[in-house]
Amino acid sequence: MSGWIKLHRSLKEWEWYEDHNATRLLVHLLVSVNYEDKQWRGQEVKAGTFITSWENLSLETGLSIKQVRTAMTKLEKSQEVTRNATNKWQAITLVKWDKLQCLDTKEGQAEGQTKGKQRATTKEYKEIKEEKNTYRRFAHLSMSMDEFDKLRLSWNEQQINDTLDEIENYSKNKQYKSLYLTAKKWLTKNYPPPKDEPFKFPWQ
Repeated sequence: MSGWIKLHRSLKEWEWYEDHNATRLLVHLLVSVNYEDKQWRGQEVKAGTFITSWENLSLETGLSIKQVRTAMTKLEKSQEVTRNATNKWQAITLVKWDKLQCLDTKEGQAEGQTKGKQRATTKEYKEIKEEKNTYRRFAHLSMSMDEFDKLRLSWNEQQINDTLDEIENYSKNKQYKSLYLTAKKWLTKNYPPPKDEPFKFPWQ
């Protein structure tokens, strides 16, 4: 399993398949994630997950950091990946890794059982369900998709992502309790809504 991956024909039916950047990033993640559980700096990194950064993803895919971020957002919205980030690195998990890469022959199943299959516990399933509704997470802060949609009513996606990046890189972000409220405050300051001017008749 370490030398190849499965790429199902159903990928052509994926909603973002015609988006070259999103598809390129998804395929890159498929060939980059761990094929078995590994240790990284004292932490267990499960199969289907790997540690990286925006800079590394940009270098490895040939996309700009902005293009990588936009493509990653699409993958998160379509529930292909979940992402846990710190100010230095991020762990990206392919949600359907087990399903996509499972062995479907008896011989393969026996070999998989010998090596040890991944079996998610009830807790892990719950965590996956929670992550599906998470738009952005870093340190102790997180923002749900619903909260992101609320911000989208007043600001565009790029403005929101840039502001979230600023908060993530802010050295004192530990003092914040709500990523949504903090982002809303910063967005209002950085991108204030236009003031309504009083109506004037043409002859005034």
